[in-house]
Amino acid sequence: MTGRGRGGAGGRGRGRGPRNRSRGQNYTGSTRTTKKGLSAALGINVFDYGHKAAADEMRTSWEKLVEYVGTTYGPDISNELQNRQEVVIPQPFHSLAIMTRHAHRVTMIETARTNLAQAREAQRTMLQQAVDDGELEAPMRLALLENEIAEAAFEAAEDVPIQLTDSEKSENSNKWRTYRERTTLLTKHRGQAFSL
Repeated sequence: MTGRGRGGAGGRGRGRGPRNRSRGQNYTGSTRTTKKGLSAALGINVFDYGHKAAADEMRTSWEKLVEYVGTTYGPDISNELQNRQEVVIPQPFHSLAIMTRHAHRVTMIETARTNLAQAREAQRTMLQQAVDDGELEAPMRLALLENEIAEAAFEAAEDVPIQLTDSEKSENSNKWRTYRERTTLLTKHRGQAFSL
């Protein structure tokens, strides 16, 4: 008898190849659906949970989000997301040379005010004596002097303004403009990153 032996070439017996093997109950198929977020730039980097690799995917998605926000909105909001701390933009300040010059000016002005105050007090004592002696013009001169003393006391309570040269004024103005712009943009970018 020929042709129908064990597993012959044309036989109908049980096949030994992978074509006829059962796939089992747990077969899920080879196609895997990838989830996409609303931002096309971030692609499949979305926050998802409920499977084994969720933690790793979360970390990778966070890194991609921080990178995307940094390139799109700038370093300030990117630093906030990366470090998970609020970025505080420092206010501009004057240089040490300007502050030293201002301190000398304040000392000079305070010395001048002290000298004037002492002279006015001496003058007030003399005018008070003249009023007591009955001089006709003495009361008016005393009243004017007391007005000057009151104005000087009011001015002494105010801070001495810092005087800047023209170039220093321009530099200071630019620093404050940059500070305001950064602060405004950071507030705007916080909202954009949150909605993202």
